[in-house]
Amino acid sequence: MKLSIADFYYDTTCWLNVAQRYAQFAKAGFSCVDFNTAKTDFPLYTVTEAELTKVLQPIKMQLSDAGLTVSQVHGPWCWPPAKDMTPEGRIVRAGEMKRSILIAHLLGAKNWVVHPIMPHGVRDIPEGNTQQTWDLNAEFMSWLVAYGKELDVTVCLENMPFQNFSMARPESVLKLVKELNDPHFKICLDTGHAAIFPDHSLEEYVCMLADQIRAFHIHDNGGEKDEHLFPGKGVIDWQGFARGLKAIHYQGVFSLETCPPDASTVEEFEKGLNVLAGVARDIIAQTA
Repeated sequence: MKLSIADFYYDTTCWLNVAQRYAQFAKAGFSCVDFNTAKTDFPLYTVTEAELTKVLQPIKMQLSDAGLTVSQVHGPWCWPPAKDMTPEGRIVRAGEMKRSILIAHLLGAKNWVVHPIMPHGVRDIPEGNTQQTWDLNAEFMSWLVAYGKELDVTVCLENMPFQNFSMARPESVLKLVKELNDPHFKICLDTGHAAIFPDHSLEEYVCMLADQIRAFHIHDNGGEKDEHLFPGKGVIDWQGFARGLKAIHYQGVFSLETCPPDASTVEEFEKGLNVLAGVARDIIAQTA
């Protein structure tokens, strides 16, 4: 099982430059990155489509120099979800997502992760708007999958951490994936988001979603909010998670969506990465 880690390429606040960060990832034993394109105001979105290949070239070289590949790309994310709430905003979102899928294709990634759209915010259950949320997501995802199929990129719908949002639970994501029934539409199981719904263990969720899982976002929390902690720093039963992976014979990428916090030196960053990679390898060893 390959090890992957989230990479926020556009994060200009990071004191490590991109080449240094990639070198540290590889040194710790990661072979892939989850390339995050959530932020839509940086050059990969603002250049023309014709210029995109040129802009991506140095990124591809930096990855190649470090011996890394892109296992998956995270699509655009907007918060609050105002653009999801109007037809005009959803057109803008569709254009951003189309660009992100193209980025995934040009980076050689076969999997592209997307959140459900939130046309009535994250409280559509108590407000009685669940059917509209479902219908618009079915329409939106169908369009994305059709475009992804053209580029041989699989759209992976991610579960969310919102108790009052109808498309948050892994069960809801699974239902939509089964309804659309397309080999280019699968699931990204976010472990931290799933922990917000404690009526099922993570092991149960893995077995429930089974062969519909194409990607992971692996991280921990205290069971109440999204925190992106190292595995083992929260409430998730990681032994159970490993049993689930073993039960479904998962052989894909083990993709972490967390990174060493508050590291102010290369040495601290390296130490944190080594701890994180070690925790991941311990979990993977239990799936053998």
